[in-house]
Amino acid sequence: MKTKSISLLCLAISLLFGWSALKAQSLKFYKGYPGNPVNFEIDGDYQASTSLSGTQDWSDNSNTGRGVLLRAASGTSIPGLNLIDDSQVSRWIQDSNWGCSGCVDYSQFDGTSNKNGDNIAVGTNNWTYSSNGQGPQKNDLTNVMMFLKKQGTDTWLIGGAETRATNGDSHIDFEYNQAGVYTAGTLTAGYIKGRGPVGGRTPGDFIASIDYDNGGGNPIFSFRVWTTGGIWQTVSLVPQVDFFFQADTVNITAVAPNYGISTSGNPTSTTVKLQFVEFALKSQVLTSLFSNPNACNPSATLIAKTRSSQSFTAELKDFVIMPIVVTTPPKVVCSLPQCTCQDLNGNTFTVRDSVCHPTYNYTWSVVSSDNTLQVTGVNTNSCIATFNTTGYGTATLKLVATEGVCNDSATTTITVKKKPNCNISGNSQICPRSTAVYHAPTGLDRYQWSITSTNGDVIVGAADKDSVVVTAAGRCGSFIINLRTSLLGCTASSYCESTCQYTVTVFDTTKPDITVPAA
Repeated sequence: MKTKSISLLCLAISLLFGWSALKAQSLKFYKGYPGNPVNFEIDGDYQASTSLSGTQDWSDNSNTGRGVLLRAASGTSIPGLNLIDDSQVSRWIQDSNWGCSGCVDYSQFDGTSNKNGDNIAVGTNNWTYSSNGQGPQKNDLTNVMMFLKKQGTDTWLIGGAETRATNGDSHIDFEYNQAGVYTAGTLTAGYIKGRGPVGGRTPGDFIASIDYDNGGGNPIFSFRVWTTGGIWQTVSLVPQVDFFFQADTVNITAVAPNYGISTSGNPTSTTVKLQFVEFALKSQVLTSLFSNPNACNPSATLIAKTRSSQSFTAELKDFVIMPIVVTTPPKVVCSLPQCTCQDLNGNTFTVRDSVCHPTYNYTWSVVSSDNTLQVTGVNTNSCIATFNTTGYGTATLKLVATEGVCNDSATTTITVKKKPNCNISGNSQICPRSTAVYHAPTGLDRYQWSITSTNGDVIVGAADKDSVVVTAAGRCGSFIINLRTSLLGCTASSYCESTCQYTVTVFDTTKPDITVPAA
């Protein structure tokens, strides 16, 4: 298996950068919305269905290769990170619980002051944790998992969580933080802090919540984003288009033998009704609104946490921080900006990534171009591409490198400096010993006049202006006026140039006096 540049939540930033343009409103969906986005079963069950073919699920006891979680040599799903291929990655963490004899959960919120809206910046101590084992049984997280899959143009973030019991209301949040959260302290006690610039978070961070109210029998899904003002804003998504979710409505087979957790906190192979819930979010929900589609963020984290009631500001109870980074995202550096003088037959540029990586998928595009410059690309799905131009001006080219679900981009420019006009106007015939003025196009940066003559025809005065004065020799013949025109080129000391010539005939138009004197 190749090690790939995949971040478990690459999807999250691209899903959320455009949140501010959406209509904020209350969002509650009361029945669950099952389905098979990107052929993954959101059905409130861990096991791949025997009645379906080609779908995936968390586990697969029938050993047909349809389970996405890491597998032991025996084929049983086990906690850990599973890099499936370029476009799929999963992670499963089993959290400790405090219910069984001798069990200690080292990641619990400690006290009533821990709320979703708290400022968790580095300089604060508002989120506290400890391992004192004090907490309602129903709020104890046991298994937390995430799966990211890209298929065609669709990318989906899929998550699941299990608690010890559902004997009453229970509430699970999945919070994604672009800048990441971390624990500061010891194994047994300390603080949770966020690195984001606004209250420890970054605008665009999100929380997906699943609430079991009315005694645990009524699962509700809601979605919020963190604003520039430092608050959580509820936004609307379309069920079974933008998202799916489903709880286990009956007892189900555990994620793996003896990896389920009973209500008393002991290992079991059965997960009881409403212990488990799963959801899926589509990355393209806000595609037209966000500014940076790349979301492979090496600092990002996902924290799953539970609350004591349906209120979003209720006391937080248990948590699991999931590491996101898998490997370094792809990196591209375009060739330096290129510039040349205009060729009236067209110009050709070769552009490339500084290092062609064999596993990256490359795409070149023209981001912008002056109206006076026409650009066409050749072999634009390679790390090295050719662009042909006609006219003059500047164009911006963009290179995107994709590896799995991660990407990087860079831009470069190509510039064609205008070729100056060169033409000479003036009398094409002049008399011997006469003077004439010849003109070039005005407004250019430099003029260089010269004359080619065998009879002694000469330029009189300055030869570096947009006109020149020529005096003809005293006999008939011809001479050639030469002109080089220049416009500033790609550097302060270089020029784009054109040359032209003009032939002038020296011809005496006055008849000679041949009168014979009288005798």
